[in-house]
Amino acid sequence: MRCDEQVICRLLARKKSRKDDFKIGLIVQGGGMRGAFSSGAMMGLDDVGLVNSFDYVYGASSGSCATAYFLSGQIQESGPIYWEYLYNFRFIKPWKLNKILDLDYLCDDLFRNEHRLDIRKLSKNPATLKIFLTDSVSGRSEFVTNKQDDDIVTAIKASCSLPAYYRAPIMLNGRSYYDGNVGKALAFEEALRDGCTDLLVVTTVAENAKDSPFLTRFLAFGFNKRVRELVNTKLLNYHENLDMVFGRKKFRGINIYTISPEGTLYRGEIRQKVLEKSGMQGRDKVLEAFKMGVK
Repeated sequence: MRCDEQVICRLLARKKSRKDDFKIGLIVQGGGMRGAFSSGAMMGLDDVGLVNSFDYVYGASSGSCATAYFLSGQIQESGPIYWEYLYNFRFIKPWKLNKILDLDYLCDDLFRNEHRLDIRKLSKNPATLKIFLTDSVSGRSEFVTNKQDDDIVTAIKASCSLPAYYRAPIMLNGRSYYDGNVGKALAFEEALRDGCTDLLVVTTVAENAKDSPFLTRFLAFGFNKRVRELVNTKLLNYHENLDMVFGRKKFRGINIYTISPEGTLYRGEIRQKVLEKSGMQGRDKVLEAFKMGVK
């Protein structure tokens, strides 16, 4: 595990002042219902009082949901969505082959209405949030930010949309997109391009976990040929990024502190108690890391 205490110290210092020479980024991994852990971790960051402490925040798939609600200041109310609304076949419906993941319920009902995402507050947060999407034609990884006029909820929906689980790509600004995890499961290179000096990384997989190539290819089922050809390269890149954030691969020039679960949830986990336990573990892990600075 890579745990550079300097990242923690610099974030805690930002509770008093943002006047420093650092660029601090937050990377939050997605992965279906594994997002319960990262959602709990965002609740922990809110507990510590760090909602306005980052320069860049990166999210793909369910990581985009957690980061958006964290930066809008709504994570305490909306973070428990996994174990209050999405359990017990409410969200995952295996009998609906064209919509196994009911993204219409998640985004159109919950994110736009019952737990409405406050776009205004999200846009005013000092951090730049980058929500990653995958172009359904070229396979190119792109992003939408909270500083643009794009429909953020539609961008989140696109970032969560896997062809194996949802019937069609999501249209945004006249173009079609799929799950952002295909290209940016961990936005490590993007953070480097943005000049981040420090990174807090929240993974949804345990330190010893690796997604199998077979599973990744299955999840890419429904993409066109060019996109499928890119999957192997993306998978290799993803595992290299995991090696860096977990300290298995040497890397200099950026301080990294990684928070990860004890075990890796099944992407399709629907048991309420398991989801809640994962969320509370994410929260506790963050509070332990920042134990000297809880507000």
